Amino acid sequence: MAILVSRRSRVITQGTIGEAGLSHTGACRRYGKGKRCFVADVNARQAGEVLDGLPTFGTVQEARARTGATVSLVSGPPVLAAAAIEEAIEAGIELVVCIAEGIPLHDMIRVRRRLQGGRTLLLGDDLGTDAVLMVGDSHNDSDGDADEDCARWIAEHMRKPVVGLVAGDDDGARQAFAAMHERGIPVTRDPAMMGELVAAVVAPQWLPFD
Repeated sequence: MAILVSRRSRVITQGTIGEAGLSHTGACRRYGKGKRCFVADVNARQAGEVLDGLPTFGTVQEARARTGATVSLVSGPPVLAAAAIEEAIEAGIELVVCIAEGIPLHDMIRVRRRLQGGRTLLLGDDLGTDAVLMVGDSHNDSDGDADEDCARWIAEHMRKPVVGLVAGDDDGARQAFAAMHERGIPVTRDPAMMGELVAAVVAPQWLPFD
């Protein structure tokens, strides 16, 4: 398992003018260290403005140079998503997370070719995910309710299996553990137990994993 995003990540957004982009960006910024991690928006028509506390740049290259961005969250219209991903690749962004749906196949074939041999990793909406791991942030000092809010959202909206991992035994860790446990999320403090937890919640017909 790789940890791709941490509190040290610096995230820019591309295409947040749509409803989905605004919703996802807002949710990410409200959770945990998100407000500190999100550093800029990229929108050529609004370059130079400050929107919701984020400076707006005309290009990804400029945003990366000015903020040290390492991650880009791409949303917006599917017909524009591939070009946004390609711009992030060209600018040297390490991780691109694309939440746009319905991107034309020929566009993604072109993006795939651009990714080959480069340093950029692209993540999209993976419908083949078998289970989700929620890691409790026991050191979250900016919003003590973040883990509880996340666990509540999972209980109300998630249909795929979710398991939890919480390290430590301080007040934050105990709060995160309780938030998951009370909402029926199988949770452990031992990373070695994660395999057993996942195997217990994944429906047998889904095995072996994709």
